[in-house]
Amino acid sequence: MRKSMKYTSLVLTGMLAFGALTGCGEAKIDGTKTALEVDGEKIPMGVVSLLTRQEQAERESMYAMYAMYFGADMSSDWDGAGTDEKKTKGEELRDSVVDTLKVMALSKEKAADYSIELTEEETKAIEEAAAAFMDANSEEALAELAVSEDDVKQYLELQTYSYKVRAAIIKDAAVEVTPEEAQQSSFTYVQVPTTDDNGVILVGDDLDAKKAEAEQIMEKMKEDPTADLGEVAASVNEAYTAQTGSFLTTASEDEDLNTDNYSDELVNALREVKEGELVPEVVESVYGYYIARLDKENDEEATAQKQESVKTAREQKAYTDLTNEWIEAAEIKVDTKALNAIKVTDSHKWNTEISQMEEVSESGNASESGNA
Repeated sequence: MRKSMKYTSLVLTGMLAFGALTGCGEAKIDGTKTALEVDGEKIPMGVVSLLTRQEQAERESMYAMYAMYFGADMSSDWDGAGTDEKKTKGEELRDSVVDTLKVMALSKEKAADYSIELTEEETKAIEEAAAAFMDANSEEALAELAVSEDDVKQYLELQTYSYKVRAAIIKDAAVEVTPEEAQQSSFTYVQVPTTDDNGVILVGDDLDAKKAEAEQIMEKMKEDPTADLGEVAASVNEAYTAQTGSFLTTASEDEDLNTDNYSDELVNALREVKEGELVPEVVESVYGYYIARLDKENDEEATAQKQESVKTAREQKAYTDLTNEWIEAAEIKVDTKALNAIKVTDSHKWNTEISQMEEVSESGNASESGNA
């Protein structure tokens, strides 16, 4: 059971020691200038700068991890075009931080509606964390960030209110997902691709050859439907392996539930057979040819996972819907010109030497919970 948390702010401890890697010659940021005002809550540039660099460093770290473990090219390309072609990815990152701070400020404003206030313990922890942050960073890094100790305290205060209010909103939403509506059936399958290594769709003799392989695997499996599907497939083409998956047992129009990652043709065919049975014919779809067997009509483990993922999605929607209403009704002023001084580019990157957050429990003990 998840323990009850008295202090839910993810405090920057130890603590986020920022290091400027490159790009130190850019225009300085006036950290004292108000970047945005939300129903009277003034948020200075220093707070926006701090959170922007935190997000930038976090993503750079994630990209590096993917490159290290998966060999994936996950370069940031901050200078490249974003979702909105009029903005770079770096500008979109900064703007997303501004949107986050709007919600944080409104969470503080709405806290009383949920009987939420900061405890003495929380206030002390914020003050100590802010002081630790200033000690952990060089004067050069602090100047680049344009952040003061008061900025750090304001950010951590807003963050604390945000986490606590979010928890209260989710509690009020009282989201429930029953095993019946989330029931998952699990299956084993082999996919015979109908594209080449470059993703080009096969045609003619090449496509016929793939279908023939799928039919050959199917015929072998019909001889013994309980056989190891992976071994049978490999006997036809050593490149083929068996995989497992799950799908919603009963079709649903609910978008939260209906998130199967398989073609309709495959799922519909599996819904027509009984537990332990082989789908009697090769299933054709735009993704390839499939040979499949239904392993469990009611996979309790997969169902529990689906319940949790759907519950999380619905809770997030309840939270997002409400906070969007708050933003629509709020009086918000944004100094776009001032914000343009915060540059997120490929030539100006940051790293965090230490990136740790803590949750303080009811007993006052701290436990590591993730990356800041």
